[in-house]
Amino acid sequence: MQWQTVNEESLAGFTVEKSMDGSTFSSIGFVTSTGNSNVKLNYSTIDQNPFIGINYYRLKLTDIDGKFSYSNVATVHITGDGFSLSTSPNPAKNILFVQATGSNEPAALVITDLNGKILQQTKIFLNRTTNIQLNISGSPRGIYNLQLLKKSGTEIKRFIK
Repeated sequence: MQWQTVNEESLAGFTVEKSMDGSTFSSIGFVTSTGNSNVKLNYSTIDQNPFIGINYYRLKLTDIDGKFSYSNVATVHITGDGFSLSTSPNPAKNILFVQATGSNEPAALVITDLNGKILQQTKIFLNRTTNIQLNISGSPRGIYNLQLLKKSGTEIKRFIK
């Protein structure tokens, strides 16, 4: 993601936010600004875990005094083959957004603790790109594994609550 500013006054930085649905955003990084400038400045960051399909991005511009505003939303479409599993946000609070890809087949999403104890299991049907919201509000803070179980294999993503 790349953007420019032409005038900065008391700007602390940019929080880069991403969404699966265009309405619920979570932070994926922070870029510190120059602070004060009246020349064109270029900024960029890389989303290390883009979703397959449409990714929605926006910037939260935060001033030194804590006041903030948002940029317009930009979209990026990512294509992919095979199957993959992505999660957002990380760390998660109450809802874990999951995107799984596959070809017209049943599958399961399984959340386990680091000892392998199954905490939650959800049966799904994969039809290309499937978006799921998992309620993890009942789980204590910690590190968990999310497994995508399919006939063709298993993919595991680690997340933090």
